[in-house]
Parts: sequence; C-alpha cells; structure tokens
Amino acid sequence: FRLLTTFIVILGSACCAFFMWGTTEPPVSRRGRRRRQKGRAASATLRDSLLSESTSSDDRSSVSYSPESSTDRVSDDQLADVREEEEEEENEQSAGAEHVEWRDWFRRPVFYHVGFIYMCTRLVVNVSQIYLPFFVLDSLDMATQHITLVPLTVYVSSFVSTFVMKALNKRLGRKVVFTIGALLCASSFVYMYCFLHPHNALLIYPAVVVLGMGNATIMVTVVSMEADLVGPATESGAFVYGALSFTDKLSNGIAIVIIQRFRETASNMRHAECVVPFVAAMLAFMMTLMISESSFVKCEPDDAEDEANDDDDVEKRKLSSRKSDEEYSDL
Repeated sequence: FRLLTTFIVILGSACCAFFMWGTTEPPVSRRGRRRRQKGRAASATLRDSLLSESTSSDDRSSVSYSPESSTDRVSDDQLADVREEEEEEENEQSAGAEHVEWRDWFRRPVFYHVGFIYMCTRLVVNVSQIYLPFFVLDSLDMATQHITLVPLTVYVSSFVSTFVMKALNKRLGRKVVFTIGALLCASSFVYMYCFLHPHNALLIYPAVVVLGMGNATIMVTVVSMEADLVGPATESGAFVYGALSFTDKLSNGIAIVIIQRFRETASNMRHAECVVPFVAAMLAFMMTLMISESSFVKCEPDDAEDEANDDDDVEKRKLSSRKSDEEYSDL
C-alpha cells in the first residue's frame, strides 16, 4: 500500500504539471480587445459620416441625401459591429448589476438541494471504493489478486462511460442522467448484497462494471450541477465549491467512523459496501426529483442549429442596417 500510494502521488503530480504547463487557453481577452477596437472604429466611422452629412446640409433644400452613398461609407458589417458592441456593453452592465455575495447563497433553496445531492454522490463513490477490497477479501473470500482487478474494472468502466456523458446530458438533461446513474449504482449494490457469495464470487465483475458506469454518471452530472448552480456568479463561486466540498469531507468522515466502529464487532463488510452507498444513492435520487428542470442548464442546440441561428442573426442585422439607412435618408 505504501508503494501504491507513492506511485499514485507521483503520477498525479506529473499529470497536474503536464496540464498546467502543457495546456494553453484560448486568448479570449485578446480577441475581445480586437472586437471592441473594431466596434469603436466602426462607431467612430458612423458618427463621422453622420456628422459630415449634417454639417454639409446648411441649406437642406440644396442637399439631396443618397442612401447608397451612405451605405458605401458605412457598410452593413460596420453597423452590425456597432450594434453588437452596444449589446455587449448592455449585457456587461446587466451582469455586473447582479452581484451575489457568499452569504446570499444561504437564502437560495437550490444551494441546499445541490449540496445534499453532491454530498450523497461523494458518499456513494468514496465508500464503495474504500470498502470494495475488504468486501472482496472478507465477504467473498477471493484470492488476493482480485484486490487490484476488481477496482481496476470499476475504473475502466467509469473511464469508458465518461465519453457519452456530454451527449447524454445534452439529449436528456441533468435530472434524467443523474437518475439513470443512481439507479445503476443501486442495482449493483442490491445484486452484490443479495446474490454474491463465496461460491459465485467471480460474478462480481459484471456488478462492478455496472457500478463503474453508475459512479461515473452521477459524479460527472453532479459536478455539472455545481457549475449550473454557480452560473455567472463567479465572484462567489469559490464559496459554493468550498462549502459543498466541506459537506462531502464531513459526511464521508462520519460515515467511515461509524462503519469502523461496527466493524470491530463484525468482520462482514457486506453492509458497509452495499447498504450505506445504496441509502446514499436513493437519497440523492429522491432529492434530484425535487429540483425543477429550470435549475439546470438546458440542452444546447446542435452545431447545425447553431449555424442556422447565426445565419438568421446575420440576416436580421443586415435588415436592421438597411432600415437604419432608410431612416437616415428620411432625416
């Protein structure tokens, strides 16, 4: 165990270092500055054009305004950039107006709901993984090599399941996906508690495959719920993540202390491995049903729909710019 722990720490540190120094973030701020500069330039061009039209028309009867000439000087793209810049400034002002302090979260019921779901999810994952080797040895009386093979099967199954999490959350939503994961975990615990014995111990492998799928599903989904809960309130997001993590650590510590207290008198790990995670999964499942779907981020449209929406926006902006030219012509 000492060698395993050392290997895990070294490998985890290497992966963290590779992520920190090997992953480059997109230059969002630089692109934003270029867009703002372009919008300001287009706005200045528009103002100069209108100013020149107004100052050169001292005698209005002698001046004939031509929309085509104005359109030549100020293109539709420039007008769209000006309007887009104004919309971005309005959005920034409205977003800045909604400032959420850390104490404001205590007045939001969804904060307690998501916190309870996160706590139960971590209980399911952590307790089932901690006591799985003891369940293999003490309850099923399997050989020592299965101490590594059974958890490895869980991890491989969890890793494979993560590839479909994005598509499932997009199609089905948070509540449905979490419900599926909780039911997968619960069915695995029921199977291990009722049907696994030393004479058919090898049947644990199908059960842990289902358990790995369920663990990955509920863990990925509940982390997404956390992100949905914080939303644009990033100034107090650290408090939300810290508070939920505190409940996770506290509940896991209490559960393990209670399990160890009873383990001193009973060597059977069946209840610790199956009953405690099963109860936590069912509690998280019931709490998920109490949260409205509007509390979570709705499904995003497909790429084709995104492109269609972008095309519609471009057409609307062009039409709006043409109407603006006609209004300037009337002036």
